[in-house]
Amino acid sequence: MSARRSALWRLAGIGVTASLAAALGVSGQATAAADISISRLEQGDHAYLMGIDRAGAVYGNADSGPARWDRQGRITEWGQGLIYAVNELGVSAGVVPAGHHRAAKWSSQGRVTILDMLPGYVSSEAVDVDVHGATVGGMTTSDGIFHALRWDRRGRVEVLAPLPGYEDYETRSYAMNDEGMVIGFSGINYVLWDRSGQPAVLRPPPGMQIAWPTAINNEGTIIGEGYAPDFTASVVRWDSQGNPALLPLPPGGFSASGGAINDNGVITATVRMSSAEGPDRAVRWDQDGRIIVLPLPVGYRASAAGAVNDRGTMVGQLCPADNVLNCGDLSRGVRWEPDGGITILPTLNGMPGGTPGISDHGVMYGILGHSWDYFAVIWR
Repeated sequence: MSARRSALWRLAGIGVTASLAAALGVSGQATAAADISISRLEQGDHAYLMGIDRAGAVYGNADSGPARWDRQGRITEWGQGLIYAVNELGVSAGVVPAGHHRAAKWSSQGRVTILDMLPGYVSSEAVDVDVHGATVGGMTTSDGIFHALRWDRRGRVEVLAPLPGYEDYETRSYAMNDEGMVIGFSGINYVLWDRSGQPAVLRPPPGMQIAWPTAINNEGTIIGEGYAPDFTASVVRWDSQGNPALLPLPPGGFSASGGAINDNGVITATVRMSSAEGPDRAVRWDQDGRIIVLPLPVGYRASAAGAVNDRGTMVGQLCPADNVLNCGDLSRGVRWEPDGGITILPTLNGMPGGTPGISDHGVMYGILGHSWDYFAVIWR
């Protein structure tokens, strides 16, 4: 499992070779120059991509609703609804309009199944799907109370138990792994539900005021974000037993946010260096919690982390200014190799963009353009 979470143009990626590395001031082992193809997806204007399958097809939400794009970037529209998650076999989870919203699951070819809803509930949603086809999400009562649920691969529904003493409070699921473990919250506590649907509290590390989970890998390792009393943000890791640890910042690091994790325990995030104003730098921690600040090519001052696949290849965004959020028309997608090599990804007509996702086979997806006018692309 990777981290959690048309016309064709052939363009040369700017691979940083050994000779270029010295000229550009890039640290780490250089990668060989590579040709990378970029595809603008058919009807991909304002599309939001949610994932990619083993065969290289991409899934997400076009203006018209859920859609699948094949390896050539051609779209197949799936009617109404929204996709929230995709597994590596191309099975998607989300919602469809059916009176109120109803939780739904799509096959890789777009066959939709509306998931069962228990008596007393008026709407439902599915927010994640594992490799076996099980989904998690929740249902809302007529009083507006949300309860976390899990559907098995055959669509049979199970209520995820609340923490003792919080039976009258909401529960909500965020994500699941392929082993049936689910993260979310119950009442005022963030929790990990085990395979039997029983919750355990995910406590913040010492010194942190609050911490919440955002992703879980197939080994049961959880990552999330936490805040100290002075509101400084950090990345938190919980082991499969729910024990928390605060991941260290690099020298000069001020705060950290975002993040992804692969099945080998490699974690990515964006660290704000020096002060609350930046500069931003993409980092990764290995399985033992050792941090590496990822290299920058000359001309760039900041970077932001995206996903990391199970091979350890990571994607993200580069910016010549200190703050990636304020980069405007100057941002570029980037790929970092496990050995430190870096490749600036090609663009189309000089359009800015970033790369939030990558498959285990190295296919990358993201968007190019501006906040008011953008389109979806893939790189191979």
